[in-house]
Amino acid sequence: MLKTLNTLMSLACLALLIFTVGCSQDKSQDKQKIKPPKVRSADPAPKVAVVPRDPRIAELFTAGKDCSWNESGFTSCEAAKKIKKLAFQNQSDDKLAASCVSALRDPKPSTRGLAATCMNGFNDRTRIPHLAAGLDAFEAEKEPTIRVAIACAFSSGNARESGVEERVIALVRKLAAEPQDNRVAACLLDSMFPQYLLQATKPPSKAAGDVALEMLSKAGSLKARAIEVVGLLSDRKPEVCAALAKVATSGDSWAPALDTMANLRDACLANLDPVIDVVVQAMNENKYNTWQYQATRKLIRNVPLTKAQVKKLARASKKLVRQVKGVFKDSAKEINASL
Repeated sequence: MLKTLNTLMSLACLALLIFTVGCSQDKSQDKQKIKPPKVRSADPAPKVAVVPRDPRIAELFTAGKDCSWNESGFTSCEAAKKIKKLAFQNQSDDKLAASCVSALRDPKPSTRGLAATCMNGFNDRTRIPHLAAGLDAFEAEKEPTIRVAIACAFSSGNARESGVEERVIALVRKLAAEPQDNRVAACLLDSMFPQYLLQATKPPSKAAGDVALEMLSKAGSLKARAIEVVGLLSDRKPEVCAALAKVATSGDSWAPALDTMANLRDACLANLDPVIDVVVQAMNENKYNTWQYQATRKLIRNVPLTKAQVKKLARASKKLVRQVKGVFKDSAKEINASL
């Protein structure tokens, strides 16, 4: 009997313990249910650099609200002349340049165009830190004429020093495939060949040289610019001379190609014979213009031509003198005399 009673008491205690624990858990859960959730503080907004708009350019933006640009990215409006002059007079002023480059993303097309004109007035060193932002603005631009103005505003920059050369190369190749983007591609190509900076720095990169040589097969402004800049590949003269000779003998671009070859002096001697034949043919047919006279003068002055080459040119030059009339008569005589 006593054993049974003890058993019953043990069971009762166990039941009480289970009930107590259960209640405790229920109360804990209730507390969790009514406990207000933690409010997570919002992440701080990213800081965006705010570039104060220089009051001098702000005034010109207002004055030039009706300015417009042509398909080549040019404008003749008075505000554009003034803003370029302002930049030129302060061409090492990075704060002014930063103010202009920030305006390349302004909602008003006239302001964006004037901002591009402003950037065009600074020296290369001042433009270099802003070339990446300029490319951002170019790629975001929807107005075709302003797009050209922005691209050409940075043509005298230095893509390699700006750290954007690979990006520029990709853009040039992409734009070269579209005829309407010919001038834009030419301006961006230029940014990899900053000519006066090259006097104190190394030659253009291999990648930049490769894309310039590729562009010799294109047309218009892009081809013309490529013909000029490949002459800066001082470490690749044999390759450049061969490429220019091909250009000179395969179309109407012999004069600019010859002009660049003449800049390279005796480096292109081995490639000149077929080019001389093209020049002789043009003389015989009296198909000469200002550029062709200029290139011929430079060839005679800069390159130590062989006797055979001089003889060919002299014979054709005499024929040219007999045929030409008007303003080019004196030029023809001058070339003939120099031979």
